[in-house]
Amino acid sequence: MKGNSTFTGRLLSVKPDGMKAVTFLGSLGITRQHVSRWRREEDRIGYPGIHLRTVVSIAQVLGVNPPWLLFGVGPKTLRNGDAPATTVEVIRRRLATEERIAPPAL
Repeated sequence: MKGNSTFTGRLLSVKPDGMKAVTFLGSLGITRQHVSRWRREEDRIGYPGIHLRTVVSIAQVLGVNPPWLLFGVGPKTLRNGDAPATTVEVIRRRLATEERIAPPAL
């Protein structure tokens, strides 16, 4: 694991002490298959292929800032008054400006 430099690393960094990772992820409805896919995508394109609504939902449950969770940018936690809609817009702008890697030609 790459620590807090990846989505899955940041996700696991907020796991309660003493709780097994599989238990923590399962409580969020996240399976090992999800984590494996996200890690492969992070290695290939730099971020996981995950729906923005899912990122925002997970972030709200955990009390963390969605852009921090997905990209590691901004503060870890939301300030009072920050709305998830504003963080979703940050994520959308970031995704729109990310360089995409074209799939290999067949």
